[in-house]
Amino acid sequence: MCSAAVQKLRSGSTISAVLPSGWEFKESYTFLAPDRPANVIFSTEPLPADMDSRAYAFEQGVLLKSEFPGFEQRGPLERFPLGGLTDGLLRIFSWSPRPGEEIHQIQVYAARSGRGYIATATSRDMREIASGSELFAALRSLQVDMEAAANFSPVPRDTDQSEIER
Repeated sequence: MCSAAVQKLRSGSTISAVLPSGWEFKESYTFLAPDRPANVIFSTEPLPADMDSRAYAFEQGVLLKSEFPGFEQRGPLERFPLGGLTDGLLRIFSWSPRPGEEIHQIQVYAARSGRGYIATATSRDMREIASGSELFAALRSLQVDMEAAANFSPVPRDTDQSEIER
């Protein structure tokens, strides 16, 4: 998965919606390695306003153990900045969707202002996970627009209908 040139991606959302009152949103981006041997998914979801990164990582660990057959964590959680949030926590683990098949993943968690940020790097090759490969470089390169995140409000704002009707 070696790349000759590094391409920097800056993305604004390419979709929009008017949500009914009380609805929340999740956002996700998937980055695919050439020929698809690995990928990174970076997403955000609503969380309770008082949830911190450690509690978010714990909650996600409980989900992994209950939903991923053969889940095996490889070592303790480690500090790892995510998207400019310095309190991120990293988990390395494997699981088996079917007998004889093993998936290796790195997840990094951070929480801020009622939003959870999670990045998942996936490979079928443990050497990709263990070697400090391009997967780690991709995780380190992820960024959160902190200004936009700070302006996020789960309380619906008054909508200017003229913007919607254009």
